[in-house]
Amino acid sequence: MKRANLSYMPTTRLLGARLPIVIVFSALIITTGYLILKLYTTTTLLVETTRSSFVQDIESKGEILDEFLSQRFNDLDSLANSSVFPSYYHSVSLGMSKEYGLFALISQIQQELDQRIESQRDSGKPVFLSGVYYELETSEALANSNVGNLREWISPESLDELISRKSDNPKIKTECRKSGCRIFVSKAVIYDNLERGLIILELSTELLSEKVRHTD
Repeated sequence: MKRANLSYMPTTRLLGARLPIVIVFSALIITTGYLILKLYTTTTLLVETTRSSFVQDIESKGEILDEFLSQRFNDLDSLANSSVFPSYYHSVSLGMSKEYGLFALISQIQQELDQRIESQRDSGKPVFLSGVYYELETSEALANSNVGNLREWISPESLDELISRKSDNPKIKTECRKSGCRIFVSKAVIYDNLERGLIILELSTELLSEKVRHTD
């Protein structure tokens, strides 16, 4: 019986000596687990907050772009529906030559184009930088504002694409070169149910960039 007590006592002492270690080790495991869970929860929350903020920022910028382009398309509609175009093409259909009146009508188209580009502003800044009225039958710019050489103003490839996509609905075309990117909007002029020409206007990318940055 005494031998049994002697063998039991070292075991008890051994367990007693290891118990604090076991407790500390268990506490470390629990603490580490809690910290990992806390870190995971915080990271998940941060990711979700960042994602939500990113989505809201994109949606906000998208709304600004949509509103800006919608206003520019309205400007295009207004210009394409100007009375100067029916007057010109009615005179053309009657056989009027440039020497006997068409020059005056072309001058009216030029004045209308200049006036629209100059007057359309946002926050006091012009929304259009330049533009042309491209006549499809003659394949020439019948009127232009701040353009100079048509082939340098817009690439032949971009012009051909806009012509091929011509319709009564406004179109948009982005052209990027080494000097930067430019944005054009276009709309066909309809007379007697035929597409007679194409209005092409260059948007101010500087103004558009400023409007987008103001949402940050």
